[in-house]
Amino acid sequence: MSDIIKTQQGLARKAEVNRTHHFEDLYHLLCKREWIEEALQHVLDNDGAGTAGVDGVSWKSFNDVDKNDFENEKFRQHFIETLQEELRRHTFKPMPVRRVEIPKPGTNKKRGLGIPTLKDRTVQTLLKMLMEPIWETDFLYVSNGFRPGRCTMDCIQPLYSLCNTTTGYRWVIEGDIKACFDRIPHDKLVAEVARRIADPHVLRLIRSFLKSGIMDHGKLAPSEEGTPQGGIATPPTMLLKRSRFRVSGSDSTHPPLCRRCERDFKGLPCVAMGTMGKATSWRGFV
Repeated sequence: MSDIIKTQQGLARKAEVNRTHHFEDLYHLLCKREWIEEALQHVLDNDGAGTAGVDGVSWKSFNDVDKNDFENEKFRQHFIETLQEELRRHTFKPMPVRRVEIPKPGTNKKRGLGIPTLKDRTVQTLLKMLMEPIWETDFLYVSNGFRPGRCTMDCIQPLYSLCNTTTGYRWVIEGDIKACFDRIPHDKLVAEVARRIADPHVLRLIRSFLKSGIMDHGKLAPSEEGTPQGGIATPPTMLLKRSRFRVSGSDSTHPPLCRRCERDFKGLPCVAMGTMGKATSWRGFV
């Protein structure tokens, strides 16, 4: 078992034992070479590694066919050492994300993506490695999106047993938050992170990503709100913000009830069931 996994397990145990514990001394983990190497490898193994950010660095930069293995490895080690030094000296500064538009499935519309640089993706992965063990303890059991080992089908699966002739459930509601990534208030998001993370250096790093800006066709625009779709840290932070919503009537043994369905549904993507034209049970996030 690697030291990274041992550390993550320790963070998870502490978070589970004390649900109000504030983790203070965390930033030094981001500066460890083993952590940086693991984060970089995760980024390079991702299909999106072939897409460069504003600096033009991509997977090809680490696997240049015109260079021999020694030269490619030298580039990799220099990348790791430079990033480690920047993190240690607190001089690391995220670059603006590169805005691109891709087709939105099922429609004629397009949705914007913010492509971070490969270096920024590596640091975002480091943050994910650091905070995910802590966040996982706090998330609702019915929350499945963007979580390790879970998927949309985990929301759909209960329908097979619930939507039958004996239970009386007859319909399903599937919803989404309009422009949810684009409208997240930065101050409130950081405040949610600070409920558990009390290390000022980690919080400052997260703020710097939120304020890094957007490069759109060569023009730099400020990022005053929202988180860019396309960043590694965006889905987990979105889930963190969303997990703070509560639907009344929930407890440890029953799924939350939609007694305030109209108000809560506007703020939550969810799958719900109901009988006789009335929402009575909510099963999970889509």
